[in-house]
Amino acid sequence: MSSRPRLAQLFIWQGWTLLAALVPSLTVSLLWTPGTLLWKLATVLWVILWGLRLAVWLPVRFFRLGYQLEADRLLVTDGVLFPTARIFPLAALQTAAVSADPLQRLCGLRTLRLTAAGSQLTLPGLTASEAVRLAEVLLEGGDRP
Repeated sequence: MSSRPRLAQLFIWQGWTLLAALVPSLTVSLLWTPGTLLWKLATVLWVILWGLRLAVWLPVRFFRLGYQLEADRLLVTDGVLFPTARIFPLAALQTAAVSADPLQRLCGLRTLRLTAAGSQLTLPGLTASEAVRLAEVLLEGGDRP
């Protein structure tokens, strides 16, 4: 079984990124006088960095994120600058937890967090039923499709 996160997860990441950009933006506007050269440079740099994160980094990360459940392992692909493929042996799985942040709950999505000896793995953007079903299958050892 192979899958990707739902598209709504990309918009959730972008929403949290916009919220994270607001606090430093307000701080900069309070510390420096608007209109000065330093303020203008900081503003331009800030907009460029966050724009790149929103328009390039997050979509690339989203489209490279995926998983494939095999008989005895879970293969997860991820990474932006350095694409990676992580192999998570099901025999080593200790816990599987399903969680959701406020924006995920609003969109009906969940994150599956897997823990094994010395390793953690996160699969965001799953539907609630898909996350619970996958957690059950993984804890049983991956025998069911």
